[in-house]
Amino acid sequence: MLAHDISNILNNINLSLQLAASESNSIKLPEKLRFLPRMIRSQVQDGLTLLSNIQKISELETKKIEIEKVDAGVLLEEIITNLTLCNNSDVLFEIEKPDTKIEVLADAFLKDIFENILLNGIKHNQSENKWIKVRISYEYYKENENIVPTKFVKFEFIDNGIGIPDALKQKIFNRQHRSTISSKGMGIGLSLVKTLIDAFNGKIWVDNLIKNDYTKGSIFTVLIPKA
Repeated sequence: MLAHDISNILNNINLSLQLAASESNSIKLPEKLRFLPRMIRSQVQDGLTLLSNIQKISELETKKIEIEKVDAGVLLEEIITNLTLCNNSDVLFEIEKPDTKIEVLADAFLKDIFENILLNGIKHNQSENKWIKVRISYEYYKENENIVPTKFVKFEFIDNGIGIPDALKQKIFNRQHRSTISSKGMGIGLSLVKTLIDAFNGKIWVDNLIKNDYTKGSIFTVLIPKA
């Protein structure tokens, strides 16, 4: 109930800011003041996203996930279309995938995994020409030689953003970690992603786009069992 109340308060602030912004268009204000509503609205949206992620993690701790077949290819295309339209994104997206239907063993939370990774790729990119490429393939994976390999669908989220220092590559998936990579941080989003992928019996890790130079971008690799 408390989380619901906080969400209502933030949504009301957001609505008030939208009204204030529309009114300010008819009034000549200094540029600094015209920018403030947009900045506050962005912070409110970050708060709503954080609250939503916390609620989902709490739900995962008390609810058993029902694994089912999910068409990941169609889902990814829908998410990228929505991100492009709703966020007025200047990021160029590209998907490289097999021609066949891409089904994985997951549930509706798969959408949260893809959205969190893509939103981080958008927010943490200061390049002049921003881009994110999603490459989908199939891969057999096993933890050690004594285990029969499992067939996974491999999702690689490749970007030319600010990158992640090697010392933080494992910590960013920890719920207690607060990223200092940028002023915005990565919040609890990647912790939610890791929790969900573990629940799907999948894997996630991050590498540098360019070996030995984290500043040129990142590759987030996600393995989800193939249906």
